[in-house]
Amino acid sequence: MGNNLDIFPVRVGVYENKNTEIHKNLLGAILESEKNSESRALSNVGGFQSDDIDPSITKDFCDGFLFEAVSNYLADGLCQPPFNIFMDSMWSNINYKGCYNTTHDHSFADFSFVYYLKAPKNSGSIVFEHPSPTITHNSFFFYGWRRHGTPANCIAYEISPKEKNCVIFPAFLRHSVTPNLTRNKRISVAGNLTVRMT
Repeated sequence: MGNNLDIFPVRVGVYENKNTEIHKNLLGAILESEKNSESRALSNVGGFQSDDIDPSITKDFCDGFLFEAVSNYLADGLCQPPFNIFMDSMWSNINYKGCYNTTHDHSFADFSFVYYLKAPKNSGSIVFEHPSPTITHNSFFFYGWRRHGTPANCIAYEISPKEKNCVIFPAFLRHSVTPNLTRNKRISVAGNLTVRMT
């Protein structure tokens, strides 16, 4: 008998915000910015993406939910406290019907997140790509996972959005968002974090 080692695991965390008031207030602020601001274009194809959000607008969300979720994510096998979490940037994404986000990563950050404010069914999933750029050269992983797909053997992994859920992941992990197939808006905030161990 031998021992198996998962030597390069990539952890993605999903955490639910139970505070309805924080959720509602953030959603209101994002809808207000959509009305009063122009969209920028980065990975988004169509839709609305805000400039970086003023930290005063997101303080309750960060202090009341996000930083605790990130702390739990980090403490579960990535690093033990004490550590400090710093918000580098946060912005909103609103995808209308047919809008999506192309594959990208968040260079120069440690971790990234997306939090779903409105997520109708079929409004666009986040799809993570395997971090190895050459995995598609391997026939076992390229073809085999389609029959017996697991997080350990897939070349891409899809997570459907759910309102009040936050997905946290290493910033180097390339990802995209599939098109919104509904007539309803898919609304989220996303951001980048730096972590310093003390």
